[in-house]
Amino acid sequence: MSGILGIFYRDERPVLVSELQAMSVAIAHRGPDDEGIWHSGSVGLGHRMLWTTPESLNERLPAFQTSKQLAITADVRLDNRTELISQLDLRYDSPETLTDSELILVAYKRWGQACPEHLIGDFAFAIWDESTQQLFCARDRFGVKPFYFFSSSETFAFASEIKALFALEGVPRQLNETRVADYFSLTLNDPEITSFRNIWRLPSAHSLTVASQRSIHKHQYWRLDRTREIHHDSDQAYTEEFLYHFTEAVRCRIKSPFAVGSHLSGGLDSSSVACMAQHIRQQTQGDPIHTLSHNYPDVPESDESKFMDIVVKQGNFISHRVRGDLSGPLTEWKNFFKYLDEALVGNGYLNWTINRLAKENNVRILLSGFDGDTVVGHGFNYLAEAAQALQWQTVVSEATQFAERFNSPDTSASYLIQRYSLPTLKHLVHSGKWLEFARAVNQLSDASKVSRRRFWYECGLKEMDGVRQFRHWRAKQRAQRMPSSNPYPLLNAEFLAQLDFQQRVEALSPHQGLPQTVRESQWRALTSGLFVLPLEVVDIFSAAFGAETRHPFLDQRLVEYCLAIPPQQKLNQGWSRMILRRAMEGILPKEIQWRGTKGDSTALFFHGVHQYNKELLNEIVNDDCQKLTKYINFPHVSNSYENVLNGVEQDLGGFWFVVTFALWLRCQP
Repeated sequence: MSGILGIFYRDERPVLVSELQAMSVAIAHRGPDDEGIWHSGSVGLGHRMLWTTPESLNERLPAFQTSKQLAITADVRLDNRTELISQLDLRYDSPETLTDSELILVAYKRWGQACPEHLIGDFAFAIWDESTQQLFCARDRFGVKPFYFFSSSETFAFASEIKALFALEGVPRQLNETRVADYFSLTLNDPEITSFRNIWRLPSAHSLTVASQRSIHKHQYWRLDRTREIHHDSDQAYTEEFLYHFTEAVRCRIKSPFAVGSHLSGGLDSSSVACMAQHIRQQTQGDPIHTLSHNYPDVPESDESKFMDIVVKQGNFISHRVRGDLSGPLTEWKNFFKYLDEALVGNGYLNWTINRLAKENNVRILLSGFDGDTVVGHGFNYLAEAAQALQWQTVVSEATQFAERFNSPDTSASYLIQRYSLPTLKHLVHSGKWLEFARAVNQLSDASKVSRRRFWYECGLKEMDGVRQFRHWRAKQRAQRMPSSNPYPLLNAEFLAQLDFQQRVEALSPHQGLPQTVRESQWRALTSGLFVLPLEVVDIFSAAFGAETRHPFLDQRLVEYCLAIPPQQKLNQGWSRMILRRAMEGILPKEIQWRGTKGDSTALFFHGVHQYNKELLNEIVNDDCQKLTKYINFPHVSNSYENVLNGVEQDLGGFWFVVTFALWLRCQP
């Protein structure tokens, strides 16, 4: 976790040291260990150093190599150093003497602008090529390392955080109203836009090239392949290969000369990461892994202390915990909005207190279980795949076993069977395959607790061509008689109309209908523009406390493997994420490995809201929201809040976005 910055004046005026210094000061929290500035003519680079790897102790950035006529600044951790050193035929006295930035420069010299394709790890970097008079920049495959830029005909500037860009006099601070609409409509799929006009994020897995007289050229150097399939002869073979990739993903991320911690919630993902890190450290006789956790004694339905204790009792852990029930989600809003460049997405406030706990205990590296759900995959769409293959017994068996193991009212066997079988049942009717339809209904009816008559009516009669046409005509007539409704109730309809917002939403939503395979569902989630936003919140909250958070589940090799394996490795015998459970045999305590429950984080959230933040929320509704009526539908927002206060509903929903946006606006100059 370091900070990078730079300026390229495309009109060829010289970069001033004072300008680079101002940008560097704005993100000083990202690099307490060292700082540097390099400039030459119309180009300047800057760096704030946080030492996190053995190699980084020898690194001084920005660096300029006279022989190659290249300058670089980078926030980077490379995980394929050994392979790169071999491919590039490099000689060294000790591996640590070759820094990651040096490897990137050699890779650039060998492969040019294709060099990011050969890099595995988390990185954001910029290279000034004196020979071509071009600035080349790149961001890692999943966007773990941030990269923002401002661009005009005269100026190109970039930085790890947006606030550094505003340190330049020529960069205006103007609210991007399109992003406001994105935010309140919960359609955050645009991978490039930010909350400010003319400030952009470089999308993950992209590079860009800037030259004086030419337009900026962006290039996607890597795509997650959803057509690749991996087939083995046995469950054991799948499990062994998964274990290899997961072990390497964790091993790469515990490499550090500093104390390493792991965020431990008690769930399957965080516990697997922590236990694997401990397992590796024990094998190498390394230092113990620190665990950092919340506990909630006053909210027992959210408290996972019992499961954390089971993990920690394995030994070789140093446990740290902080009470998370003594404050609300907005108690420290003034502290974390001082660092956030955009409004808060998700429950990042919990990450804030974990990073402070790490700082208090001198833990510099934090492992997370971020999005193991998506990467490994719960595999629910396997039920849809089985239905499409007319394997109704598989649908019934998996849905029934899952409901028994997890005992969740939201995922009952009846719900799962209906949700994933109905599209295929309707398709059978449309295709005139009535015999197959009848057989399916006979098998599904008892298990789903839906009568045969109901199946025949909903999926049979109502889907017949004549009936469908009549229903479509009647719905169209009804729509013409009724006033058009606003599909985004949080937003002011007039504001939306000015933006032609619906057309934008359709352009950003290329996928038609729900995914019908496990692989398609995972691929969509992993490539969504929304995917990177929580990562950016985690990054900035870590940087605020001089720490770096690393995400083993976002290892490229692990992600590619998980996406390519069959759905039966994800949902099997009613167990979701089966391959992870099998792989952790002997490493993860069985109480966690085969756990079918999960703490209710909603209870904690509302405990904090009602106990500690009610006065602030009242203030926001009665004051801040009145100032946002250009953007929001105030009656709807106010009504939603009243329902929450009165216990009518237990979901802040979109109102949470209004609240965080209002508080973020308070912190803007």
